[in-house]
Amino acid sequence: MMCDRFTLTTGVPGLIAKFALQEARVTLRPRGDYSPNRTVPVIVNDGGKLALEGQRWGLVPFWAKDAILTDSAEIQEKREYRKLFAKHRCVIPCDRFYVSTPDGKKRKHYEAAAADGETLAVAGFYEIWRDKQGGEFRTCTMMTTVSNRLLYEHTERMPAILKEQDWSSWLDHGRNGEPDYLQSLLTPFPPEKLRLRAALEEEWTRAGGADSDQEGEAQKPERGGSLLTSVLRK
Repeated sequence: MMCDRFTLTTGVPGLIAKFALQEARVTLRPRGDYSPNRTVPVIVNDGGKLALEGQRWGLVPFWAKDAILTDSAEIQEKREYRKLFAKHRCVIPCDRFYVSTPDGKKRKHYEAAAADGETLAVAGFYEIWRDKQGGEFRTCTMMTTVSNRLLYEHTERMPAILKEQDWSSWLDHGRNGEPDYLQSLLTPFPPEKLRLRAALEEEWTRAGGADSDQEGEAQKPERGGSLLTSVLRK
């Protein structure tokens, strides 16, 4: 099973310093355990200004079902994905993410984190919906790539973790017309820069949000009606 939950314990001041953010529009809880349909912290380039904001994890495009993960190999195959990939790229910061594999009738869970303990930057993209009053609702998806040798035994796809030297290029609007270059950034993260350990059942459960300090499930926009319109629909 690919990543469907992650944690972020780094606070806003730490993220501002690490990613050179100019604005923070969301407050993070002391223990950030995130699962699908929850509001998650996301870094975006807003008119040349890097900002931290909250978005619903689970892309709500008008043409498909919700997507918490998007395979980087599918980007050029779907027109609407190409639009979002070109204009609405983001970074989802996380300290740890979880994967699981079958273990008899149960599943065995694993926690992956940076070997040096630093916050990871996962590539993503997002959709913007607007209502008739001009209000916005943003949803995001985490991108995946082929797993490195550390994770391949447990999952064939892993989060597309960006190398530090690629953060600014990924968020740079000047790269919007360079899909091949952007795609080249979505390679397996070096296995020697990650550590993997078996996760306790309570850690897995907590990360799923059953006993979490995070906000409740984010509101989902109504698709197919006149209440909300996708910014990139036309």
